[in-house]
Amino acid sequence: TTSTSGRKPPACRQSRCSSPTTCFSPPTATTATSWHAAAIPDGWATLVVSINAFHHWEDRRGGLAEVRRVLGSGGRLVLVDEDFPEDHQHTRFHREAGEDAPVDAGSPVVREWLGELGFRDLELERVEDAGGTPHHVLRAVLAT
Repeated sequence: TTSTSGRKPPACRQSRCSSPTTCFSPPTATTATSWHAAAIPDGWATLVVSINAFHHWEDRRGGLAEVRRVLGSGGRLVLVDEDFPEDHQHTRFHREAGEDAPVDAGSPVVREWLGELGFRDLELERVEDAGGTPHHVLRAVLAT
């Protein structure tokens, strides 16, 4: 992917970029700090997608603030998280880690944070994948 200035962010420099708007990065392992340490210019991105990972971010509100920083005006955010039932092992894991309730893409507080950060057109949808597993899909647009 390239920005309007023609620059590629460091993460894409070693990637296979098939067009100016599509960047396919090779699979990489990331850590909670790698997102915050990314040298992505302010307002560079047009789309940020997190699939089944947002509920694992250590600082979810801080991470959303970083998403806001790298998104350009009118940029889009899509968060997808599985909608785990209360008795699911994943939910139990989060409870044992000290969370009262897992904060995921479907949590009301996330929509509140996004509103505070200047996102609009928030849309939450509950969908099922091909195997019948329910997911929350949260879409938001950064205000212009």
